[in-house]
This record gives sequence, C-alpha cells and structure tokens, in this order.
Amino acid sequence: MKNEAYKSRMKTTGNSTERRGNTSKNSEIETYLRTHYAFRYNTVLGRTEYRSYKDAGSRFTKVGRYEINSLRRELDFDVGIVTSSDNLYSIIESSFSPRINPIQEYFKALPTVDASEVLRKIEIGQGAIANLASCVTVRNSEKWLPYLTKWLVAVVANAMDNRECRNHTCLVLTCLLYTS
Repeated sequence: MKNEAYKSRMKTTGNSTERRGNTSKNSEIETYLRTHYAFRYNTVLGRTEYRSYKDAGSRFTKVGRYEINSLRRELDFDVGIVTSSDNLYSIIESSFSPRINPIQEYFKALPTVDASEVLRKIEIGQGAIANLASCVTVRNSEKWLPYLTKWLVAVVANAMDNRECRNHTCLVLTCLLYTS
C-alpha cells in the first residue's frame, strides 16, 4: 500500500522517473515536518530539539537517532515518502530549525516592569533579590545585597549577549567551617 502511495506521486517518462509537480522530496518532507512538529536548534545546549503540535504544552526533546528513525517510519507510513536517516538529519540540523537561545527567550517573554519601581524596591530591600539574599547568613550583611544584586545583573546581561562573555563581575563566597 505504501508503494502505491509513493508510485502515485511519481510520473514515468521513458527511462526516467520524476516527482509530480514542482516540489522536491525534501520540500515535501519539510512541509510534513512543519505541519506536525516544531523544531529548534538550542544554542545553549548545542543540539536540535523538537516537539509535536499535538502536545503543544510539552517540552522540546532532543532529536537523536531513535527520534530520526521514528520520523522516517512516520514519513514512510503516513505520507509514503521514503528517505534516509542522513537526509532527515541534513534537513533538521540546518536552517530548517531556527536557532534559539532559551535563556534569552525566557527573559524576553517576561512582562515589562517599571524600572523606577524596581530600583525603589532594591533601595529599601524588598525585591526578589533581597528575598534571595535574606536566605544566606553573612558577616558583612550591608555589603551582601548590593554585591549579589550587581553579580546577578551582570550574569543576566552576559546571558543576553550572543557575541562573547562580557561578565567581568566575580562573586567570591568564603565560608568558615566550625568543628567541635
């Protein structure tokens, strides 16, 4: 039956067999994949990931050998397109899968806040960073909150830069161990 579906897409002229229409096999594969799945190249982890549109709330999963073979079977049985694992890899691990930095996407998706309100909360020690800082007992508590705040801001700023590491802020924590 799958051969029948595949043959129905083929046109034989003389000794050559061509695909019907102006679409290539790879174009048909890409159309099918785009219709059923979301793909991305995770720049933080350095890997291609995907998820089904059926499970839109699910997390992206690494595209590995098992997933490629499952996609090959699906293409073969559902659409009648026979392709190799290497061909699927070459499609999926290309500009077909947009490059995404999930850390940057998270920060970009956060709601906009009033900067003056955030600064006021920092000054009076009522912000989220102050809440985090209060979880740690330190000797120089008056310096702890401003240093932690500067370091966290520098970490986020560095995460938002695609070109290079620009974080020149170092937070050094030392501890004393008490033994009896």
